[in-house]
Amino acid sequence: MSGPCPDGWPVLPLKRVASIKLGKMVQPQPANEGDVEASYLRAAHVQPDGRIIDVDDKTMWFRPDELAELDLCSGDVVVVEGGAGYGRSAVLQSDRPGWGFQNSINRVRAGADKAAGRFVNYVLQRSLASGETELLVNTATIPHFTAEKVAEVRAPFPAVEEQRTIADFLDREIGQIDAMVGSQLRLVALLTERRKAAVLYAVTKGLRPNRTLKDSGELWSGDIPGDWAMRRISLLFRTIGSGTTPANEDLLDDGDHYWVTTGELRESVITSTERSVSRETLLGSSVLRLYAPGTLIIAMYGATIGRLGVLGVTACVNQACCALAEPQGGVSPAFVYYSLLAVRDHLIYLASGGGQPNINQEKIRSLRLPVPSHSEQLEIVAHLDVTTARIDAMIAKAQESIALMKERRAALISAAVTGRLDVRSGIEQVERDLEGAHA
Repeated sequence: MSGPCPDGWPVLPLKRVASIKLGKMVQPQPANEGDVEASYLRAAHVQPDGRIIDVDDKTMWFRPDELAELDLCSGDVVVVEGGAGYGRSAVLQSDRPGWGFQNSINRVRAGADKAAGRFVNYVLQRSLASGETELLVNTATIPHFTAEKVAEVRAPFPAVEEQRTIADFLDREIGQIDAMVGSQLRLVALLTERRKAAVLYAVTKGLRPNRTLKDSGELWSGDIPGDWAMRRISLLFRTIGSGTTPANEDLLDDGDHYWVTTGELRESVITSTERSVSRETLLGSSVLRLYAPGTLIIAMYGATIGRLGVLGVTACVNQACCALAEPQGGVSPAFVYYSLLAVRDHLIYLASGGGQPNINQEKIRSLRLPVPSHSEQLEIVAHLDVTTARIDAMIAKAQESIALMKERRAALISAAVTGRLDVRSGIEQVERDLEGAHA
């Protein structure tokens, strides 16, 4: 760590105040007579906000002496060892008798007269939030926050009683912040569902009241207005195509033509891409072709199935993208865009594949959408533009609040565990101190 700390707060590596133990590799079968089967803690239990959650219990086999050595007690801190969640930590609020822990977890057990587990947990949270943990971990490949690296985390450690006082303060203040973050996250989820429902209703029922409905013949769209028609996407666009991925040496940072991948489909207008191709690569390919601005792009593979984009520039695409170009038959591309937003869950349901679910151009071509008259399409698009923009603004405001609260959370932890904040002061003074420490 960097920066001054109060007198009498020695800066020490964790190994000086706690023991660190890596868990056991999963053993699905007994290896010796006398092995015992027991539940075990794993990375999925440890959440980013420092909570332990209940997940489906899994068991493995331990030697009795292993299980005794890998016990879990109240006050222990568990730290995720590897993968995307490396460095996440949480403190156990109670004993877990009969449990062990997997080698995706490091257990940090504070020395009784040297450290308090809750304080150690906040030290580790600060290290992760400040980027110090990342400096200890090799992120060039799969990152691993090994027991040896956990042991090297340095922090100021006041007397144990002072650590408990700081942890009490942070438990109270961080608990309030986390509750507010949770409230805003629930609001974002509610608004997201409201947006989704508004789009689905508008593109399948319209906006005009008291209409006679008929069965659309599609489960996802249900009943539709009697004067609407169900039309295949293949009849709505003259050109439906895809692309390919050129050789690595043909993918450029500053080529002649933009090249779109599914990672760039974010339900927005695409005005630039990370990679591009040369004019020669385009002319030499029998699969790559240019699509004009206004073309709809939909993802066909994996976790991005159904993600959308609208070309704001002329571009080609890779093989995971399907391009819908040159609308025909009086269809509004903007109306189709909203319809494809509404049908995404159905597309995921249609996905097929082994390890990775996929759809293909044929499934997109054969997809049937409810289509009203051109004038009603424009009416619905105008309504949804306003409605979704209003909801998106509320979502953005909530997400901004979440970001600010998380920033304050990290600053509060950092200031408290480094002694830059006197937690015995009244909360008003704490706020002033925090502003000064943040300045």
